[in-house]
Formats: sequence, C-alpha cells, structure tokens
Amino acid sequence: MNKHQAVYDFVSGAPLASDWYFNFAPMQTGDNMVAALKSEQPDEQFIDGSGYKAYDFTIVLYRTPDKGEGSAIANIADLQVAQSVMDWLRLQDEAGNFPDFGEDCIVERIEILNNMPQAAELKEVQVAQYTFSCRIKYFEL
Repeated sequence: MNKHQAVYDFVSGAPLASDWYFNFAPMQTGDNMVAALKSEQPDEQFIDGSGYKAYDFTIVLYRTPDKGEGSAIANIADLQVAQSVMDWLRLQDEAGNFPDFGEDCIVERIEILNNMPQAAELKEVQVAQYTFSCRIKYFEL
C-alpha cells in the first residue's frame, strides 16, 4: 500500500475542507494540501526487519487574508476551519479510524503535533496559510 496515497485519501475526507492537493498546490483561496515530511525510516527496528515507524505530514489550508475593518470575524472563521480539520483528525484517532497502510502495517495512533494551527501570510500570492503537523505512528511487520 502506498502510504502517501493512503494519507491523502484519508485526510481528503475531512469535513469543511475540499480541493485537496499533495505536496504542491496552486496556493489559491480554498486550496488545501497534505505535505509529506517523513516516511519509512524506522524509529525502532528489530532483527526480523519489523519495526515501529512514523509518517509525518503537514496540513496546509489556504485562505484569503482579510486586513480591512471588521476583518477579525473572517480571519477567525478561517482559523476555525483549520481547527475543525485538526479536531476531525483527533476524533479519528480516538475512534481508531486510521489510513489504510496495508496488511503488513498496524497503525497505532495519529498525533497532532501543534495545539492550534499556525497562521502566516504569503504576500507574493496574497493568501493566508494555516498549518499544523501530524504524525501517524505504526508498526510494520
């Protein structure tokens, strides 16, 4: 099973966010991206080749930055969409609903590595990005 495809398919099921991309996106308002950070390197490996591994990725949501009068409401709403994706991933972990890494892998958990999405403005494309990182811990036979 291709873990990149499995994570993309899994995350693209999150509510309130559509138009998902993998590693590269047009960076337009409403685009969302899964960016792979780490895969396949064992955190702990046994003699038989099995071991504990982690798949790290970042979620990036692109929105229109609002700097006008009364902009707080729009910017808070955008942050809340990113927070809702983060909350959805937490709920999937609690329910034991994980990406399908294939029959040789046992996914143990999804960790959210931030306590809230980080906001940044990309001035050259006039878009705001909200990001947070995650780790899927699994055992590979």
